[in-house]
Amino acid sequence: MRISCLFQWSQVDSFLITELESLESQCMNTRHRILSPAAFGIHHQVSAGIAEFIENKLCHSTFFFYEHFLEKPFSKGSNVSSALDTPQAVTAPFLSRVAYKTGFIPVLNENIVRSKLKNPSDIEVVPLNRESLANYSDSSDSMEFKVSDTELLVWLAKHWFELKPKEYPEYFTKSDSKVYGDVYGDRENGIYSNANALSTDILREDYPKELIHKVKRDRGYAKVALAKLREYELVLRPWLRSKEEIGIVLASISSQAIFWGQCIILFAMPLASSRHQQTFPEDLRSHLCEQIRTIYTPMLTLLENYIYEDEVKKTLENFGAKKPLFPAHRGPTNAWIKGNSIPLKKIGTGAREQVKPLAITNPGKVSHVFVSLLYQCISNPKLWKKLTKLEYSLVELWADRLCRVLKERSKVEDSLIFAKYLVASPAMVKRTQEAIALCHMQKKGKDKKSAVKTALVIGGPGSGKDSMAELIRLFSPGYRFNPKKTFNMAMFRPKEAAVPLLLGLELQTNKSATHLSLQGLLERAIEENSGKIPGRNSSKVHTFIMDELNSLDMDTQGALLRFLENAELQPLGGLKSSLANIDLLVIGVMNEDPQMIMKKRAMERVLRERQLFGGILGEGLYELFRNQRRLRDDLYYRFIRGGEIYIPELRDRREDLPILFYFIVKKDLESLMPKKIQDNSKWNVELPVYEELMDVSLQWEGNLRELQAVARDIVFEAVNEYEESGGDDPELVIRGAHVRKALDKRRKQAQEQLTA
Repeated sequence: MRISCLFQWSQVDSFLITELESLESQCMNTRHRILSPAAFGIHHQVSAGIAEFIENKLCHSTFFFYEHFLEKPFSKGSNVSSALDTPQAVTAPFLSRVAYKTGFIPVLNENIVRSKLKNPSDIEVVPLNRESLANYSDSSDSMEFKVSDTELLVWLAKHWFELKPKEYPEYFTKSDSKVYGDVYGDRENGIYSNANALSTDILREDYPKELIHKVKRDRGYAKVALAKLREYELVLRPWLRSKEEIGIVLASISSQAIFWGQCIILFAMPLASSRHQQTFPEDLRSHLCEQIRTIYTPMLTLLENYIYEDEVKKTLENFGAKKPLFPAHRGPTNAWIKGNSIPLKKIGTGAREQVKPLAITNPGKVSHVFVSLLYQCISNPKLWKKLTKLEYSLVELWADRLCRVLKERSKVEDSLIFAKYLVASPAMVKRTQEAIALCHMQKKGKDKKSAVKTALVIGGPGSGKDSMAELIRLFSPGYRFNPKKTFNMAMFRPKEAAVPLLLGLELQTNKSATHLSLQGLLERAIEENSGKIPGRNSSKVHTFIMDELNSLDMDTQGALLRFLENAELQPLGGLKSSLANIDLLVIGVMNEDPQMIMKKRAMERVLRERQLFGGILGEGLYELFRNQRRLRDDLYYRFIRGGEIYIPELRDRREDLPILFYFIVKKDLESLMPKKIQDNSKWNVELPVYEELMDVSLQWEGNLRELQAVARDIVFEAVNEYEESGGDDPELVIRGAHVRKALDKRRKQAQEQLTA
């Protein structure tokens, strides 16, 4: 994905330009490689949901479902002709899954089509193996063409751009059929969809013949036609062998602001005598649109932001303080950013209503989707209301980064949390949206009274709770670029020293005695960034992340209550509280269920049965359970009044396994591979690997930590096979067999330990 630049520069040496262009190329390759593991999980879940839906309606589950994703998604401000007529990669990441399932692949490449192929019926298939995959499927999952050269995608895109095309693809049935309707536009969510039937006569003969002729006659269009012909053989040909009517449901993967691609479902139509014959296509269309709204668009929005942040991070690592920070042939100039830093800061801190329209240059040419949307919303403030909450928050975040990118690059770099944190499962996307929705704001006015906002993150070891705490801060305007401190509350031992260490200590035996004081860590952390230490930047706004909160003893938890209420720090033995006029965001992080360690359920049961036990016995039991607690209920409620986020276990969000596995291999295990593989990242993960990892029999009790250990074993298996084969292949492939071998070895080791 080519990222828009955030500012232009002059007099940059050609070497630096070349290096930046190389980074752009790497970014495009990164997007292509990461799309498959990121989308595999949700493709798997949506496919299962469609199967269940069809089976409930028709008592069978015969269908085919896949997606097309644009390399460069459109935003509402995109130039329409440029968007539709500029060649770009369109990825269908799971077309190859068909070949894996059937075990056969069509014999198709340009030479074969030009020299031997006359009729579609002459297309051969061969068993799938490494050699046939290399010969005939080098680009089966990725095609490069103009959107205007497609039939279905351009039709949906034109509707999304509100061009309202009247013509239907020629292989659709008539739109006035009682079963099938015209394109349905959900304006509130920005999704356009249609249910129709396919003209099998046209698809059997005319359509493939036209593609074959284009490969032979039009060399400029040959690759596009060949890609379509491969897709035809993999997807449509099996359906066309039947004389039954074939239904199709298609829908745009889009919101009101961004267009990502399309989803397609092929299905066997219900019989004319069936009571579902009239309503089923429309019901299936509605079901698919709901999946797009709740699953696809949020996941792809986060993926797009990951791509942009990853490029910024790599640029900073490669060039540091050098100008420029981004490839700079499009986008706002340094002068524009400097001149509009105040309006950009207002947008970034949630005060967009105070911003007057700013002068924008060529907003339609910016390929960075969120900066492009920022331009459009500045020019037309009514567009703010059309953004989803997730899109709005990311546009706001990038505005805040823009206003700081010239002077506070280190802070911008620290804010790139998504560059190392990407989720794909609906469960985790939902939790991310919950974190964004908390959106804690700074206190307003010149009130000298201190203010404290709170939130609580709960998750098992290795579940990603620390990153979630960072996200809460990142999407809290006013806090994200102000000082942050993380405290490991498990370190405050012994418990007798915990309160003095946190809050401080004051001792004085009598009026003439020497006064002894110890400053607490909380006050020190605030003063270090509040201008009381020479040479430090002053700040009255701070974020504290209290990790392992449940490790604090009960007495120390009680001492924290007043601090969480109004930011008062009263040292042990002191009479006065210190600090005033500060603004705090305090995020607690726990690895246990608070309901369990508060003994809340047990105490509620005792309270209900108190009369049965009698007054004294009931009170005694209540105090017994109360003393067994490891979390004070009043501390818990002070934290959750600002928001509470439970992070599910990895086994409850299996859709994240593919992307997590990919990241672990890329960041931690690539060094285990032969050097020639490492140097160019010439390794690949086959789709069956992800299916094996998502098997429901695997419980992943250790969450990410266990996945890291399993991933290491899998890579060892792949490397051993590669080296045993001579190490001559240009690419190392991680296959499903490597997963099975690694898991079998772990099971045997566990069994041996039990019997030892």
